[in-house]
Amino acid sequence: MFPRAALVLILGLWPLQGAAFKAPRVEILYIDANVGGSSGGHVALRLEDEVYHFQNEQGTTRLTRDDWSRFRWVYNDIENRNIETAELQVRPLDAEHLRQHLGLLFIAQQRQTDYLKALEQDISFLETLAIGGQVLLKERAFFEPAKTPQKLQESLRQHLIEQTGPSFSTQEQARLLKTLRNLHYDETLEGLSFKEQPYPDYPPTFSEKAADLFSRQLALNVMDGKERLREGALIDAGPLPSSAARQWLQGYLQELQASIIRGLKTPYPGGGSALLLALARHQSVALSLTRNRLFFLSLFEGEPRHLEANDQEQQRLEALFLNQLTREVTASREEIFAHPRPNEWDYHRMEIGASEINELWSAQKAQRAADFKRTPGPPRGEGREHLNNLVVTDSTLEAALIRAKARRHRFWEWFDGHYGYQLITHNCVTELNRAIQGSFKNADERLAFGGHIDPLLSQSFVPYRYFELVRQRYRPLVVTRSPSYRNRQLAAMSDHGEDLPIALQESTTLTGTLYSPRPSDGRFLFFTEQPAWTRPLFGAANLIYAMAAIGPGLLNLPTDEGRDLESAFNGILFSLPEIGWWTIRKGSYTEAGLRARAVTGHLSTR
Repeated sequence: MFPRAALVLILGLWPLQGAAFKAPRVEILYIDANVGGSSGGHVALRLEDEVYHFQNEQGTTRLTRDDWSRFRWVYNDIENRNIETAELQVRPLDAEHLRQHLGLLFIAQQRQTDYLKALEQDISFLETLAIGGQVLLKERAFFEPAKTPQKLQESLRQHLIEQTGPSFSTQEQARLLKTLRNLHYDETLEGLSFKEQPYPDYPPTFSEKAADLFSRQLALNVMDGKERLREGALIDAGPLPSSAARQWLQGYLQELQASIIRGLKTPYPGGGSALLLALARHQSVALSLTRNRLFFLSLFEGEPRHLEANDQEQQRLEALFLNQLTREVTASREEIFAHPRPNEWDYHRMEIGASEINELWSAQKAQRAADFKRTPGPPRGEGREHLNNLVVTDSTLEAALIRAKARRHRFWEWFDGHYGYQLITHNCVTELNRAIQGSFKNADERLAFGGHIDPLLSQSFVPYRYFELVRQRYRPLVVTRSPSYRNRQLAAMSDHGEDLPIALQESTTLTGTLYSPRPSDGRFLFFTEQPAWTRPLFGAANLIYAMAAIGPGLLNLPTDEGRDLESAFNGILFSLPEIGWWTIRKGSYTEAGLRARAVTGHLSTR
């Protein structure tokens, strides 16, 4: 007889076994059209909480990996686009093949893109050296020469002396200077590899090596008190909230101190940038403890990407968002400071919150739209510096520039051949389709999905047509639709009143309460998500409305830098597909506006 204890054990473990073999969430997404680069629609693949999709970035078809909640927020809410979802039945092993292949493809393309930028930086670096100018260096803008010796680094400097001796800084400066003076551009075309490999391994470029050496020189100057943290690079985030916050920051200061000393004692190639960032954070934390106020490095650099002027309604919404964001960031800080062990990720979360609040406050002050497209990683602090210690003769520079341009050109030809955007043969659909098929090596996707879609046949390169083929050939378990932000709000309004009056009021940008016109959406009068037979009529009305805006746009040209005129021309351009029965015009929203509407709990009115 089967032992009863064993039977009990198996039955007890059965739920855990079921969870381990739970079918993964694999979905093909179709995001419908809107204005701008969205006018052709878009497709993506969702794997559990990660979304993989290809985007056209300056002529390159780039694989992007997003968190699902952020992806839905951007496309479904901010860009106000409906999302259709086809949920596929996929075995856990096949889903893992998809995840591994797409993950490696993402990492490899990112490395190749970074290397292309490094080769371009070599050219700029050499050209700048040739004219005796200042080269661009990461983290340089965090610091400035100190008129008097700085005391913030005194404790850190004493720890370094205790571990390395009093002559370490002088000897290391001499070594770095000698290495810089012996540095020459020696890259050749023969050393450039184009072999396919999971993770491309490229050697540091000339400019990367020079920047790394200078970063270490600058780090030693900071340690010696010759350079100080530039207060213009800091955000004042208000008083230190509690004794727990002080204790947390003191603990983080000790972690930074240990990291800095390790970086100085045991340098590694490319580590100079991380060393400078740690020093900048160390000084900002030390300043916070000294002045009893929170200071953070800003994530935002330069001018914002969008300079749309805000109307009164948008300013009101962003003011509400600023209040809500301040409450959220304050609560997040309290949660972080309650943790007994500080860590870099939590500190970076606080940098993000402080930067977003500061950006929103600056946007309100300048009466422009806030730009929340922050850099994807830690603060960069890019600045310029003369590298006078880099001794390169004019003849050597001229020869180096020729080789650097040839090297960049050859790599670009290979890169463009692999990732160059083509409307039909290499777009967001064809590359996603190829990536899916490439996940199964010698077999095709029939084994995983039960069907096959050729990247170029049956008009599968068109986003909407590709999704139709997914429905026909992959036989999804279920197809669902996530209405856009505006459509969800329309549905909510219809539940509380008569449908026809609401539909009429919200059908135009002049009378609607759900949408505030934005220059980037183009000038238009009617939304075109109504029944298909209405689209040519509304498209023609939108065309006339946009053409009528050309005259005022010309009059405003001296004062608005052409924003009204550009909006009128965009309105004309996107009215033409609507006349041809295609639905384009849906409007879009700002992140601040959406967050503010969510805070108020009701829809704004004019």
